[in-house]
Amino acid sequence: MNGFNRIELQLKPGTRLHVLCLVLWVAAELAVWLMLPDVGLRLLSMLALLVVMPLLCWPLLHPNADDAVAGLAWEPDLGDMQLLTRSGDWCQVERIPFSCSVPGLIQVLKLQRVDRARPTWLLITPEQISRTDVRRLHVVLRWASPLASRQATGS
Repeated sequence: MNGFNRIELQLKPGTRLHVLCLVLWVAAELAVWLMLPDVGLRLLSMLALLVVMPLLCWPLLHPNADDAVAGLAWEPDLGDMQLLTRSGDWCQVERIPFSCSVPGLIQVLKLQRVDRARPTWLLITPEQISRTDVRRLHVVLRWASPLASRQATGS
């Protein structure tokens, strides 16, 4: 036991993620402009980036109701995490393969759900949860023992 309390998050809609994706797209376009010496290649690469970036960002910004996370309940000491989807279903999380927390900017969690083969990406900006929850989530992501896969109990 590490002594972490239960974390319950209700995610509110936010606009910072949209702004963050837009800033990322502008930075990528500027990097392509500055790196490539040939004007034709530069314009072709910028056009390709203009097509690819929305395709990459769309699933993160507008997931379907079965994948969109509306809430999170996590017992770090018990190794139990559940997600509430926008469709109203609770889903068990098997493990967290990746997590990153940049205080004041974003918290990223790659969650492997029991009912899905593909991972669910959860991107949380500070406007979606309270300051206290941002701090608590940052501390738990940094110091709590990782969520481990459960072993089969019977054959």
